[in-house]
Amino acid sequence: MMALLCPCVPLAQVASRFSGRTAYVVVLCLGMLLHMSFVVLVYIAWCHNPSHWPSFVEQLTSLFMMQLNDLPIYCWGVWAVLVAYLRSYGRAKMQLAGNFGSDLVVACCCTSCAIAQLATQVDVYAANVRRDDCRQYYFGPRDVLPPYLALEPRKPLKYSSARTVVV
Repeated sequence: MMALLCPCVPLAQVASRFSGRTAYVVVLCLGMLLHMSFVVLVYIAWCHNPSHWPSFVEQLTSLFMMQLNDLPIYCWGVWAVLVAYLRSYGRAKMQLAGNFGSDLVVACCCTSCAIAQLATQVDVYAANVRRDDCRQYYFGPRDVLPPYLALEPRKPLKYSSARTVVV
């Protein structure tokens, strides 16, 4: 639910799980900035509707506003690239199959689904909170994940004559 309503918080928690508290602050601020700019620019585009023949100054203003009308798309694109980057970084860190292209497609089509899946994979959600209790959500940064080590096949143990294990 949090990935849908306020996606910058779980995404910042995922970033903090990967690389510490600094990433939490950076991603949270970037996400809030992008979402606030998106909301403001959609409001500006909605309010800007010239109903008469504009003067030269009004034409320049409307030209500038038309460029601003495209800015929500640019903000959405930057947000999707940020989500895709974190997904591909998480894939590389946890050695999961996939590539940046598939992460970008998922981030463009359903950003909240991508954030929710990534948050579940890196265990962002608090363990002591029940699933049906949505009043308790931890907004702070999470601990950094321990390093992921790929398991190597075990070497056969060698025994010496005194029955001690030699590795």
